[in-house]
Amino acid sequence: MVRYDEKDATVSYLPGQATLAKILERYNDTPFTVSQAEPVVSITRAGELTVRAWTERLTDEKAPDQAKPDAKTDTAKTSPPSIRLVVELTAENNRRIKTPGLSLAGAAGLGLEGDFVDVASEKNAKSGTRRQSLLLRESVKRRPGEATVPVAFKSQTVDRNSKQERTVEGTFDVVLLTPDAKPARPSLATAGVALVGGTLELSLGHLCDQRGCVGHLHNALGQVPGLAGVRPHPDPKRPRATVFLRAGQPIDLWGLRSRLRDQGVEVTGILAATRTGDRLRVELPRWKTEKDSDDAQQCMDCRDRTAALLETLKWTGSVKVVGGGIDIIPNGEKSGPLNLSGLLELLSQSGTAPRHAWWLPTGVKMPKAAPARVIRPRADPIVGGSSSHPLVEFEFAHNSGIGTDVQTLLNGHKWASRTSVDFDKTTVARLGIGDRRFANIKPLLNEFRNSGRIPQQVRLREFGDIRIQLEFAHICGDVVYSKPPKKKSKKKTGSKKAFEPKPLRPAKSSNGRKAIEAAVARVSWIKNGKFHEYHTRPTFNGPKKLWLAFETTGDDVVRLDQLVGELRRSGFPPTSVVVSRRFSGLPFGKSMPGNLVLTDPEGKTRKLASLRNPGRPLAIAFVALTSGRKKDYRANPKYFGQLSRTIQQYGDRVDFVAISGNKQDSFDDLVRFWSKTDAGDVPLLDDADGHLRAALNVQTAPAPHLFVFDRDGRLRYAGDAHDQWKKKKPKNDYLAQAIELVLAGKYLANGAVFYNKSPCNCSHPRCKCPKCGCGSSCRCAVGNCGVGF
Repeated sequence: MVRYDEKDATVSYLPGQATLAKILERYNDTPFTVSQAEPVVSITRAGELTVRAWTERLTDEKAPDQAKPDAKTDTAKTSPPSIRLVVELTAENNRRIKTPGLSLAGAAGLGLEGDFVDVASEKNAKSGTRRQSLLLRESVKRRPGEATVPVAFKSQTVDRNSKQERTVEGTFDVVLLTPDAKPARPSLATAGVALVGGTLELSLGHLCDQRGCVGHLHNALGQVPGLAGVRPHPDPKRPRATVFLRAGQPIDLWGLRSRLRDQGVEVTGILAATRTGDRLRVELPRWKTEKDSDDAQQCMDCRDRTAALLETLKWTGSVKVVGGGIDIIPNGEKSGPLNLSGLLELLSQSGTAPRHAWWLPTGVKMPKAAPARVIRPRADPIVGGSSSHPLVEFEFAHNSGIGTDVQTLLNGHKWASRTSVDFDKTTVARLGIGDRRFANIKPLLNEFRNSGRIPQQVRLREFGDIRIQLEFAHICGDVVYSKPPKKKSKKKTGSKKAFEPKPLRPAKSSNGRKAIEAAVARVSWIKNGKFHEYHTRPTFNGPKKLWLAFETTGDDVVRLDQLVGELRRSGFPPTSVVVSRRFSGLPFGKSMPGNLVLTDPEGKTRKLASLRNPGRPLAIAFVALTSGRKKDYRANPKYFGQLSRTIQQYGDRVDFVAISGNKQDSFDDLVRFWSKTDAGDVPLLDDADGHLRAALNVQTAPAPHLFVFDRDGRLRYAGDAHDQWKKKKPKNDYLAQAIELVLAGKYLANGAVFYNKSPCNCSHPRCKCPKCGCGSSCRCAVGNCGVGF
C-alpha cells in the first residue's frame, strides 16, 4: 500500500543561478506532482531595512484606484494593465518608514500605469511596515517562463519620535512568473490511497531530461486505465519507465501501447515479473449485423491463425481458444521477467489487431468481453477518377470475410477519387487521391486497426513529385521563437497590438529534433530521392511539424510504412501523416489521364487516349472566351493567328486538339467562335465535367493554356503558346520551341523541355514564380490552387 499526502514546503534560491521551473523539474522523475502554491517572493536586506516583493497577474479582477496618467503623455496606451507589482518594506530596531522612495529601474517590454501607491490596509503611519503596489502593462507578450523586474528603492526611516532620519537605498530584482497556458498534467497518484498490484518495465523509444519530455510521458500515461503511478528513467541510451499497476485490475497491453502511440509515445518493450497464476487473454473482434442482435460472428481463420502464432512464443505454457478469445498461461519453468512486447509484435506482424490483450496477475478476475461491433453496410468501389491520380496502397496478409469490409472503410474519405480491392494471396486496397486534394493516412490506419486489421505495407505509387507532412504530439527541448520586426520609423501611429512571439521550430539542441532527423535519414527512398530547387529537404515548419518534398526515383513506389516505422523506433510516432503531390496537376514525365471522357459538338464521346496517334506527340490547347483572371477580356479570332501558323508548321508531325478551357463559357458559343479562327480545322471538344482541366490544373487565362505530350503520352510542356498574346507578331514562339525539343527527345532534370530552376516546377521558359511571373498561364497557380497543409 502506498499513501500520498499533500505537504507544503518553502524553497529558497538565487535568481540568475536557478529558476523555480528547474527546481520543479526534478520532481518529474517521481510519482508525485509538485506545483507552485504561492507567489514567488523576492527578498533583500539593506542596513536596517528588509524589502520583500512579488508580482500578481491580473485576470478578471479590476485594477485598484491609481493616480490617473497624464493624457498628454500617455496617449499611446496599448493594452490594459496585466501585472500588479507589490513591494513591502519593513524597518527594524523600532524604526518606521517615512518615505518608501520606490521606482522601477527599467524593464524591457513593461510600461508603467501610474506610480507606486500605498495599499489601503497598510497606511498606518506608526507601523514599521509599508506596502505599496504598482500596475504594469506588457507591450511585449512574454513567453512562458521566468523573468525579473528591477526595482530601485531610496527609503527614509525615522525612530519612534520621528527623529534621527536615515536613508537606505539599493536595487534588487523581483521575479516575474508568466504562467504557461498548457493544462497541468494529470497525476497518476497524488493523493489518497492506491493499492499497487505489480509493476511493468516499459522500454521506450525516447525519454530524456529536456524540456517537456518526462511531463509528456506523464500526460500520456494518464490516459491509460489501470495504472497507479509511474517512475520515469530518462536516459538517451536506455530510455525506460516503471509503471505501477492498480491492485485487482487487469491491464490491456494492446491498449497500453496503442494509446501511448496515439499520444506520441512509443513502447518498444514490456517486461513483467511473473508469479504462479499469472495469465494472458487475447480478445479478438466480434461482429453483429444489427444493433440489437444477440448473434455475434467471428473470423475463424483469424482466430486459428493467431492461436497457432502464439504457440511459437518461447515462454507460453498453454494456449487455448475459449469463447471469442485465446487464453495463454506462461511456462512455469521460465526464469526472469517475460517480454510481453513480443506478443504484441507477433500480432502486428500477422496482420491481426485484437480488441484487447489482457495481462491478468494472480487473483485478478477475467474482464467481461467487449460488446460486438456492428457491421457497416457493404459499399461499392468508387469509379470514374482519373487514371493519372496518385495511388495509396495497403497490403494485408489476410482478408476477413467477417466484419466491415475494407472497401467500406476506403470509401469513407472525401479525398478518394477511386477505390479498388484485389484479392489474391494477399489483399491489396488502393485509393486514388483526387485533384487538388491531400490525404491524411493516419485516420484510415486507425480505422483498419479498430476493424481488426493491420496493413503489412503502405505504398505510395505514381506520385512523381511527392510531398509529405508529419505532425508529432510533442518534440522535447527548446523551441525557436519569432523575433519582433525592426522598427522602420519612430512616428507614433496610434494604438498598436503587443507583439506576440510565435513558435517556429525545435531548436538545433533539441534531442527530439535530432532523433527525428536521424530516423528520416535512415529511410532509403528519401536518401535516394531527387531534391531540385523547388523541392524541400526534411524541414521543420512548426514546433511539431516536419515536411519534405522530392522526386521519387526508380519505379516511383515508396514504402510509407518504412518511414513511420523508423519514426516509431526513434520514439516519435507521428500523429498525422499527410501526403499529396508537390503541385496541383499532372507532374512532368507522367502519362496523360487517357480514361477521361470528352464530348464533340455532335454529342459523341471520346476518351482522351483516342486522340493520340501512335508514335506522334499530342498538343492540347484549352481555349476560353472569357478569363477568370482578367474580367474585361473577350476572345477575338485575330488573337489566334500565330497559334494557327504554328499548328500548320507542325501539323504533319504533331496532333493538335482544342478543348473548352472555362466552365463559364457556353460550348455552343465556343464552337461558333472557334470556326471563325484560322485554327478552326483543329478538332474542338468539351470537357463538360471539368475532370481534364482539374487533372492538368488548367488556368482560365486569356491566352490558351497549352500542354504538349511526347510520343509515349508523357507530359513535357505546359504554358503559353507564345508571348504578347494580342499582337500579330510575337517575339517568342514557346510552343514551337517546345515541339522541337519534344521531337528531338531532349528533356531536362524535371522531365520537361524547359527547366529554369523555378520554385514551382513550371516548364515555362520565363517562369519567375511564386509571383506568377511566367505569364498569363502560370501552371502552378500559386495562391490559387487548393493543395496545401
